[in-house]
Amino acid sequence: MASLRRVFQNPGLRRVNIAFAGSNVGNWAFSVVVSIYAYQHGGTTVLGVVGVVRYVSMAVLGPIVSSLGDRFPRKWIMVGSDVLRAVLIAAATVIVASNGPAIAVFVLATLRVDSIIIT
Repeated sequence: MASLRRVFQNPGLRRVNIAFAGSNVGNWAFSVVVSIYAYQHGGTTVLGVVGVVRYVSMAVLGPIVSSLGDRFPRKWIMVGSDVLRAVLIAAATVIVASNGPAIAVFVLATLRVDSIIIT
Protein backbone atom coordinates (compact mmCIF):
# COMPACT_ATOMS: atom_id res chain seq x y z
CA MET A 1 0.00 0.00 0.00
CA ALA A 2 2.89 2.36 0.67
CA SER A 3 4.09 2.06 -2.93
CA LEU A 4 0.61 2.68 -4.26
CA ARG A 5 0.22 5.70 -1.99
CA ARG A 6 3.53 7.14 -3.25
CA VAL A 7 2.48 6.67 -6.87
CA PHE A 8 -0.81 8.49 -6.33
CA GLN A 9 0.90 11.34 -4.47
CA ASN A 10 2.71 12.20 -7.70
CA PRO A 11 0.25 14.19 -9.87
CA GLY A 12 1.77 13.00 -13.15
CA LEU A 13 1.74 9.33 -12.19
CA ARG A 14 -1.75 9.69 -10.76
CA ARG A 15 -3.07 11.09 -14.08
CA VAL A 16 -1.33 8.37 -16.10
CA ASN A 17 -2.73 5.59 -13.92
CA ILE A 18 -6.25 7.01 -13.93
CA ALA A 19 -6.10 7.42 -17.72
CA PHE A 20 -4.80 3.86 -18.08
CA ALA A 21 -7.63 2.52 -15.91
CA GLY A 22 -10.22 4.51 -17.87
CA SER A 23 -8.78 3.28 -21.17
CA ASN A 24 -8.93 -0.34 -20.04
CA VAL A 25 -12.51 -0.01 -18.82
CA GLY A 26 -13.45 1.58 -22.15
CA ASN A 27 -11.75 -1.18 -24.14
CA TRP A 28 -13.51 -3.92 -22.21
CA ALA A 29 -16.88 -2.13 -22.39
CA PHE A 30 -16.55 -1.72 -26.16
CA SER A 31 -15.62 -5.39 -26.56
CA VAL A 32 -18.67 -6.46 -24.55
CA VAL A 33 -20.99 -4.17 -26.53
CA VAL A 34 -19.63 -5.40 -29.88
CA SER A 35 -20.04 -9.00 -28.72
CA ILE A 36 -23.66 -8.39 -27.71
CA TYR A 37 -24.33 -6.59 -30.99
CA ALA A 38 -22.79 -9.46 -32.98
CA TYR A 39 -24.86 -12.01 -31.07
CA GLN A 40 -28.05 -10.03 -31.72
CA HIS A 41 -27.26 -9.91 -35.44
CA GLY A 42 -26.51 -13.54 -36.07
CA GLY A 43 -26.17 -15.53 -32.90
CA THR A 44 -23.17 -17.54 -31.89
CA THR A 45 -21.88 -17.98 -35.43
CA VAL A 46 -21.54 -14.25 -36.10
CA LEU A 47 -20.19 -13.68 -32.61
CA GLY A 48 -17.51 -16.31 -33.18
CA VAL A 49 -16.57 -15.03 -36.64
CA VAL A 50 -16.30 -11.43 -35.43
CA GLY A 51 -14.17 -12.52 -32.49
CA VAL A 52 -11.84 -14.61 -34.63
CA VAL A 53 -11.44 -11.86 -37.24
CA ARG A 54 -10.72 -9.22 -34.58
CA TYR A 55 -8.09 -11.30 -32.78
CA VAL A 56 -6.45 -12.81 -35.84
CA SER A 57 -6.08 -9.33 -37.29
CA MET A 58 -4.35 -8.26 -34.07
CA ALA A 59 -1.99 -11.23 -34.26
CA VAL A 60 -1.13 -10.58 -37.91
CA LEU A 61 -0.87 -6.79 -37.76
CA GLY A 62 0.59 -6.53 -34.26
CA PRO A 63 4.25 -6.95 -35.14
CA ILE A 64 3.94 -4.61 -38.13
CA VAL A 65 1.88 -1.80 -36.63
CA SER A 66 3.58 -1.80 -33.23
CA SER A 67 6.85 -0.78 -34.87
CA LEU A 68 5.33 2.70 -35.37
CA GLY A 69 6.01 3.35 -31.71
CA ASP A 70 9.73 3.01 -32.38
CA ARG A 71 9.76 5.19 -35.50
CA PHE A 72 7.69 8.18 -34.42
CA PRO A 73 7.32 10.23 -31.23
CA ARG A 74 5.35 8.13 -28.76
CA LYS A 75 3.21 11.01 -27.58
CA TRP A 76 1.91 11.58 -31.13
CA ILE A 77 1.36 7.86 -31.64
CA MET A 78 -0.71 7.68 -28.45
CA VAL A 79 -2.73 10.79 -29.28
CA GLY A 80 -3.27 9.68 -32.87
CA SER A 81 -4.34 6.22 -31.78
CA ASP A 82 -6.81 7.64 -29.24
CA VAL A 83 -8.27 10.04 -31.80
CA LEU A 84 -8.58 7.22 -34.34
CA ARG A 85 -10.36 5.00 -31.82
CA ALA A 86 -12.76 7.82 -30.89
CA VAL A 87 -13.60 8.42 -34.56
CA LEU A 88 -14.16 4.69 -35.17
CA ILE A 89 -16.44 4.40 -32.13
CA ALA A 90 -18.39 7.50 -33.20
CA ALA A 91 -18.81 6.09 -36.71
CA ALA A 92 -19.99 2.75 -35.33
CA THR A 93 -22.44 4.57 -33.06
CA VAL A 94 -23.89 6.49 -36.01
CA ILE A 95 -24.28 3.26 -38.01
CA VAL A 96 -26.03 1.48 -35.14
CA ALA A 97 -28.29 4.47 -34.42
CA SER A 98 -29.31 4.71 -38.08
CA ASN A 99 -29.91 0.95 -38.39
CA GLY A 100 -27.04 0.66 -40.85
CA PRO A 101 -25.42 -2.57 -41.96
CA ALA A 102 -24.02 -4.70 -39.16
CA ILE A 103 -20.98 -5.64 -41.25
CA ALA A 104 -19.89 -1.97 -41.20
CA VAL A 105 -19.96 -2.00 -37.39
CA PHE A 106 -17.90 -5.20 -37.35
CA VAL A 107 -15.32 -3.69 -39.73
CA LEU A 108 -15.03 -0.57 -37.58
CA ALA A 109 -14.71 -2.73 -34.45
CA THR A 110 -11.88 -4.67 -36.10
CA LEU A 111 -10.11 -1.47 -37.14
CA ARG A 112 -10.51 -0.16 -33.61
CA VAL A 113 -8.88 -3.27 -32.14
CA ASP A 114 -6.03 -2.91 -34.60
CA SER A 115 -5.52 0.73 -33.62
CA ILE A 116 -4.96 -0.39 -30.02
CA ILE A 117 -1.89 -2.34 -31.12
CA ILE A 118 -0.12 0.90 -31.96
CA THR A 119 -0.04 2.00 -28.33
